[in-house]
Amino acid sequence: MAKRESLSEKMEGWREITAQMEAEYAAPKRRDTGTKVSVIIPVYQAEQTLQECVLSVKQQSYADLEILLIDDGSTDEGGSLCDRLSQQDDRIKVFHEENKGVSAARNKGLREATGTYVMFVDADDVLLPGAIETLMKYETETKADLVAMLHVRGVTAPASTDYSGGSPQMISGYYYIDNCIFEKDTHVWGKLFYKPALEGIAFDETLTIGEDLLFLTQLALKFGSKLRIMLLPEAGYEYRENAQSAMHKPFTPSFADNLTCWERCEELIGEDCLKLSPYALTKLNVIKILNALLVTERIALLPEAEWDRYGAILEHARAMIKSSRNGAGVFAALTTKDKARLFYYMLNRRKYMRTYAARKK
Repeated sequence: MAKRESLSEKMEGWREITAQMEAEYAAPKRRDTGTKVSVIIPVYQAEQTLQECVLSVKQQSYADLEILLIDDGSTDEGGSLCDRLSQQDDRIKVFHEENKGVSAARNKGLREATGTYVMFVDADDVLLPGAIETLMKYETETKADLVAMLHVRGVTAPASTDYSGGSPQMISGYYYIDNCIFEKDTHVWGKLFYKPALEGIAFDETLTIGEDLLFLTQLALKFGSKLRIMLLPEAGYEYRENAQSAMHKPFTPSFADNLTCWERCEELIGEDCLKLSPYALTKLNVIKILNALLVTERIALLPEAEWDRYGAILEHARAMIKSSRNGAGVFAALTTKDKARLFYYMLNRRKYMRTYAARKK
């Protein structure tokens, strides 16, 4: 049996790799580019929220915009509302597509965008005043390929976690994976992308959950050790809970994408994990365990007679937990509550599911 590498050995190896990465570092090159920002808004069953969303973009102080409304086969009045909105502002372009999901809609937007920069906005959210002007200000100053802002949840909710330490911060792709993606920053909205940097990257249209995560991971790996990402302490995006989103619907087989997306993330990172911090793999294993428990719990809310129908997904979750729980530092990294959840789950999965369902009901 191969000897398990100690944390101190990992730290020493990481220091050597970090030194190599710093030697490879190259500052962002100055570039003469256009100033147009393409704002991509996928639209599906959004007749109640779309007008406010589009208005928040139209009223931005930054005027060099195009707004791409991608109607993803809406069956409500959202599609016709797109057309009416385009008649009011010549910056708005509408594309009516068959229903293929948000990833296909965003990919369509990327193909049609003519701006040098791209933003994604969900049709049930809004941009806060001055958001694009602030993003472009920092992009112009730093030539970053990705500028990320904080967000607020609803009108009265506090700002999200301040991942930038209270001041603007320029970071590498590896740092972003370790300290942002692995810390729940897995959404593409609220960010400004330099479009040429997205060449060769697209949203995975086979997933209904986790497509943002993989998009950001691919981009961060492309940057690698180079400083290409600017984190801002200001909030510029208002996220609103959508009861119709995949995360809020009753369990369907596609909910298992919570497992698949993190497995694919791990595959994408591959040997690059050696260039992340020694704790990155611990974080990833914890994430995989918690998502496997989440999927199991969502199945538990179904009538018990239906559980066996999703036996393959339950076994997928069990395999993910088994492969992750013995990783270095994983048990210590779990909260006391999550340690108890994991212990009870490993003791008897079916009893765990029954107990969870009883508590929720």
